[in-house]
Amino acid sequence: MVRVLALSAAAVAALASSTSALDQKLYGLNYDLRQGPDWDPSKCKSSDTIASDLKILSAITSNVRTYSLSDCDVTGVLKAAKELSLTVWLGVWVSEDSKVYDAEVKAFKELISAGLIDSNVVGINVGSEAVYREDITAEQAIKYVTDFKKVMSDNDISVPVSITDIIDTFVQYPDMLKAGDIVTINQFPFWEKIEADKAAAQFNKRIQPLLKMAGDMEVIISETGWPTGGSAKNGSVASEENGAIYLNDFYQLAESKGWKYYYFAGFDTPYKEEQADDTTTVESHFGIFDDKGTMKTAYESLKFTKNGDLGTSGSSDTTTSSGSSSTTVGAGTVHPGSGTSSGTPGTSTTSGTSNTQSSSSTDTAGSSSISTENGSSQLMAASFAAVVGVVSTMFWSLMAQANGVTISESANEGLLVLVIDTNPVHWFTQGGSAADRAGLQQLISSTLVFVNSYLLLHRSNRIVIIAAHAGKSAMLYPDPEQNDTTGSAEQAAKVNAGVMQRLQQLSDAPLDPAKPNRTAIAASLSRSLCFINRAINEEPDLRPRILVIQKSPDVSEHYIAIMNGIFSAQKKNVAVDACILTTEHSSFMQQAAYLTGGIYYKPNDHSGLLQYLISIYLPDPFMRKLLKLPSQDSVDFRAMCFCHREVISTAYVCPVCLSLFCEFRPICSTCGIRSHIQPKKNGLHKKRLRVD
Repeated sequence: MVRVLALSAAAVAALASSTSALDQKLYGLNYDLRQGPDWDPSKCKSSDTIASDLKILSAITSNVRTYSLSDCDVTGVLKAAKELSLTVWLGVWVSEDSKVYDAEVKAFKELISAGLIDSNVVGINVGSEAVYREDITAEQAIKYVTDFKKVMSDNDISVPVSITDIIDTFVQYPDMLKAGDIVTINQFPFWEKIEADKAAAQFNKRIQPLLKMAGDMEVIISETGWPTGGSAKNGSVASEENGAIYLNDFYQLAESKGWKYYYFAGFDTPYKEEQADDTTTVESHFGIFDDKGTMKTAYESLKFTKNGDLGTSGSSDTTTSSGSSSTTVGAGTVHPGSGTSSGTPGTSTTSGTSNTQSSSSTDTAGSSSISTENGSSQLMAASFAAVVGVVSTMFWSLMAQANGVTISESANEGLLVLVIDTNPVHWFTQGGSAADRAGLQQLISSTLVFVNSYLLLHRSNRIVIIAAHAGKSAMLYPDPEQNDTTGSAEQAAKVNAGVMQRLQQLSDAPLDPAKPNRTAIAASLSRSLCFINRAINEEPDLRPRILVIQKSPDVSEHYIAIMNGIFSAQKKNVAVDACILTTEHSSFMQQAAYLTGGIYYKPNDHSGLLQYLISIYLPDPFMRKLLKLPSQDSVDFRAMCFCHREVISTAYVCPVCLSLFCEFRPICSTCGIRSHIQPKKNGLHKKRLRVD
């Protein structure tokens, strides 16, 4: 799509002016009190400069946000903002040095004593991407915000407090959401290598999982923007034209959604080039105005225009997106005045495609077929599997002997049932880009190496592979008409050929138009347990386990079936492992792994999938006793109501069949029994959670 930003004669004539106005007012802007690097004794702006800057910003916004209370004195900001009728969102900086936080608290108390913390201060964030940068842990971030809330309470200050970080951090550590009164996020599509005219749509896609997690909590976008100069090998193209395109599209998106936001940033920050010892850094060029207070040409000429594809633009060209707002200044040192626009993208990888809908009821796998042309890669995979299998066997044997575990104890015949999410709706964007195909192809190749390694660990190991597809479950291996599950070198080759052949058949079949985005994880789990139950009846000493590799989001309607499967696995002593490749955690699989003694892991970098499979999931339950493997910090035990299939925290329970409902029902819709227990009118009221 071609975007044209026209220059008006009036706009050209106004370029010589020191201040200018946008076509529309922005909700908020980030403001940097710095003008020099750390070592500069005059690194902080004077009160006069601050007053002049805020007067310029007041022409295009009514709200400003700062980064720190102690790095530079914010007194000038609070005073000037009040005179200009600007509200202020204050940032409290935290780092690996706890003394930084102590200095911030001291500065805050001084502002209180000076009477500057009043209704003009509309919010405070404690930390800005500190967890993402690994300056502090999620637990420390929660501790800091809890402590700061107490400081506010002790001084009778009542404004919303939050932790600011990127979306992926909150998805990884959901407890950070609950620690604040509201949620504030930084997100920069620029660092995801997205084209400017697709960036706002990508932003909209990336924020959806977080909005769902936040529920009724307010979400404010504390930083997003696009640089107009410099270059970054890990970023998109920085230019004034692209900056104006993103501002236009993001503004329209935020207006349509009713989002509050603080655009990054008010002014350019040339001191960052000196701070980073890099004259090409994009970090200096995020301003709407240059450092002299002149609005940039592209913004001056911008006439905000609604772009109709904000909800879908960009969704077909992107499958991976990194934690998008890391901060890098100098040699790995981060400072409050540096802002948080990011110098390099993060390491987390998310699909960004979990909510993609089938484009039509006649979609087929023509756009999502699985290539079988690269036979050499499969041969290499099989060869590597043999080596890994032999080495792994030696390693586990040595470890067992060293730790007093008898070989006979861990050498019984094993059965691994592998459930692979192959739903093309969640693997492929519309049109099936090369990146999409590479992602699924990598999953298949890595999985086959893992499977072959498992078969070569023990001559009697058996493997079953089930595809969780769109609306149906399908057996990939073994062939139902043949009994060929015993492990051997020849068997490894059979697995490769059989799986690839059946995957191709599956991808060639048309999708069910009624269930294109509902992946049959529940049906595949049930099929796995049926196979295991039959195998155990024939061989009581068999050691079965299940591994689910999931790309699709949980389907609320499958909650009951999933839980029945979990309880059956628990009863049969079958561990359910889960490798999650979605943008958000799977509460169903968290519960499955927790209740059955399996391993739940959500890798950030999908390019290392084979490494995760081999090192985490290859060891059997006996060998896992000897290893330090990932464990779950928290488990989302929320259930789904039986009436609307929505996530609930509080439920009404039928006293007869134990069905769960989000609202009181005198007659249970499951068993038909009338309840004689009436809810108390003044008791606890269930709070409905929003489900996007």
